[in-house]
Amino acid sequence: MSCCPLRGRKVAVVGGLKRLEKSYCELVGRMGGQCLCHSGEMQAGAAKLRQLVAKSDMVVCIASVNSHGAMNVVKKQCKRCRKPFCPLNGAGVGALENLLRQVSGGA
Repeated sequence: MSCCPLRGRKVAVVGGLKRLEKSYCELVGRMGGQCLCHSGEMQAGAAKLRQLVAKSDMVVCIASVNSHGAMNVVKKQCKRCRKPFCPLNGAGVGALENLLRQVSGGA
């Protein structure tokens, strides 16, 4: 098992629990990546979400704590930009770690 399975990749985490945002970013950092977070709130429109996807290497969309609008925008933009879209049902840090290890081959 590699200590840095993300190898510097930028991981966008969309949705999830605001109180865990720092923990999400710490986890991604420990795994050798850079974390970009977005709450999934759409009051300001979809432009910020599209920009986030464009500058990411992969996108984790936490489905259990997210708006349907944000999920749809992110999924379409990932397809358009050919970025991996990784839906995640759990909002916990452990669930995120398991997913990142699976997609990075570091299981």
